[in-house]
Amino acid sequence: MEQHPKRNAYRAWVSAVTTSVRKSLLRSAGARAITLPVSAVFSLLTSALILRNFGTDSFSQYTLVISIAAVLPFADLGVGAATVNAVSKSSSFTEENVVSVTVASLRILICSATVLSVVAVLITTTSGWKNILGDSFEDSAGLYVLIGVLFFAASMPLGLGQRIAVGAGKNERQVLIQGLQPALVFIAVLVATAV
Repeated sequence: MEQHPKRNAYRAWVSAVTTSVRKSLLRSAGARAITLPVSAVFSLLTSALILRNFGTDSFSQYTLVISIAAVLPFADLGVGAATVNAVSKSSSFTEENVVSVTVASLRILICSATVLSVVAVLITTTSGWKNILGDSFEDSAGLYVLIGVLFFAASMPLGLGQRIAVGAGKNERQVLIQGLQPALVFIAVLVATAV
């Protein structure tokens, strides 16, 4: 039987892509396997520290504040996906399309973060968190919610780097960096208990 050059080229391409994807998946899974147990331990330690030092009411408010990011998944307005697509389709970070999409995404994220911050400040200054979150919410905790929202808003434009890393095929680095979060939260709570 005669071999077709186009079919052989296609098979070679599929094999190369499959190998590349397989390696990327293995690197990402390895990074996740490293960070997951460490994150779990630090999360449990943080929970125990808060419960022991501040009580169950404070713990419930802490879980509310840290879950803000989960209830605002729309905050990046989809520009993260556009950045991933632009970077993944390019051969260089300096290509005009990559630069223009990244700059436009950064502008949109800064605007979105600013609006979110202004709304959070307005809600805090009018004691509106109690109306939004319920009567059991302490008025003094509004400041902590504001701080949590402001950190989340600041992370929106800063998180563009994660999208670039994913688009560039460096997802494992993003996973490793993200794995530091529970340890940093534990350190912050540990410092707060010492004060």
